[in-house]
Amino acid sequence: MMTKYAIKSARDVIHDANLDLDEDSMALLAPKQSPLEFLHALIDAGIYCDAVTYLACMLPMRKALWWGYQCAREQLQYDPTDRQKRTLETVMSWFGQSNDTNRRRVGDWADACNNETPAGFIATAVFFSEGSVADEDSSPAYPLPYAYAHAISGAVVSSAHLAEPDAEELQRRLQRFLHLGEQLLDQQIEVM
Repeated sequence: MMTKYAIKSARDVIHDANLDLDEDSMALLAPKQSPLEFLHALIDAGIYCDAVTYLACMLPMRKALWWGYQCAREQLQYDPTDRQKRTLETVMSWFGQSNDTNRRRVGDWADACNNETPAGFIATAVFFSEGSVADEDSSPAYPLPYAYAHAISGAVVSSAHLAEPDAEELQRRLQRFLHLGEQLLDQQIEVM
């Protein structure tokens, strides 16, 4: 299936999201390279963390959030605390009813997780996805564009690192997560 992108080149994604990719990643960037071609170049070179961040910026926001949620949920087996479960349940509720009340509830759980876990990162991403991040009785304050994508990247990468896998297993997890994200990009998986 061919996917159409509103962004015409890989450079546009990097520029619009203000990505700070490492030198090895930037060395793979070619003039007029499509977003998908650059993503595949990163994956083929084994630069998985930059590929995760790039894909989080490349995906439409709701798909990117769903991707991060799926990765965090899959890794719940390694950190099955009540706090992690309840955070992910609250994120799932937001997917069912994406309103400001539910987004703020997710933000409360992000704070409870100290943004140090996959569940905390994806909750932060949801909170940053729309609306003000200031207290309701304060003047509005909005996160930087693509702040949600960086939090999604944190969710995906920290999910891969749970239970301290060896290098081979870490690579397999990141490859699996990137494949899941690519399926969303190709619209092979439906987002709630």
